[in-house]
Amino acid sequence: MPQISKKERDEVSIWRSRIARAKAKRQDSLKIWQRGVEMYCGKHYDSIGDMAGDHVVVNKIFASVRAALPSLIFSRPHFYVRERKAILAQDETGALVDISRDRALAKENWLNYRYKEGNGHFQVRLSVLSSFFALGAVKVGYTPVFQDNKRRGEFDLDEEGNFLMVQDDKTGDIVPALSQGDYMRLDDGSIIYDDDGVPLLEPARIPGKGEYFIEWVPPENFLFDPEGKNDFRQHRWIIEEWVRPLREVRDDPGYARCARSATTRCSSTPSRYRGPRCWGPSPPTTTIPTT
Repeated sequence: MPQISKKERDEVSIWRSRIARAKAKRQDSLKIWQRGVEMYCGKHYDSIGDMAGDHVVVNKIFASVRAALPSLIFSRPHFYVRERKAILAQDETGALVDISRDRALAKENWLNYRYKEGNGHFQVRLSVLSSFFALGAVKVGYTPVFQDNKRRGEFDLDEEGNFLMVQDDKTGDIVPALSQGDYMRLDDGSIIYDDDGVPLLEPARIPGKGEYFIEWVPPENFLFDPEGKNDFRQHRWIIEEWVRPLREVRDDPGYARCARSATTRCSSTPSRYRGPRCWGPSPPTTTIPTT
């Protein structure tokens, strides 16, 4: 098993302390948030028996929020892509034509398709709904699927570990020799160098097909800097808490090898959604009406 250095252990200890304090601070807010959601869902009393007895429930919170939602989200956005510079290509006759507008339209159609296919409008609606009780956040991103790079580069070193210098066939530059693969290059074939003037190698793994996503992040999944103030821009960090299978983490090359080896199973089985049931995507009993 790879050894963890003292510096790494100290850093882990610091972050564990920060996360523990952030979770303790979050508990105070969770009670308020959860009570607001319960009131919205009609759970004004502790038991069904109380509600079915002498109490008449008048849910003004639900009515007020549902009345306000349409005025806050009153349109479905359309994304536009504009060309910034000409892109010349040869047509069937061999003449040069500008295809920048066609490419911009293709990207525009793809962007709007992904927003619709990812149910983006519904995710935004969920975030606005949750902002009545806590905060609203929508996460947009791309999840790459990495694959082995056949052009992976590796320097050819002598017995003492020094570079063997050669002339690059494509550019004529004097560069360290390669035992396999290639350097990272620009479209014109020129080599890309780091700040120290060393050529960058083709990486071992490159992004393949992946998934774009747009999703609402429940407020109970957030951890905030306990020393931060009201302005989130003054926070040193903001964490989104999420759960992955242990095997998936250990097999993920994105994590350091020592971190993957030191990973252990949680003492409990946490849920992605830690709030009331009606916050979840498919609760067994109660849901937040959003339509």
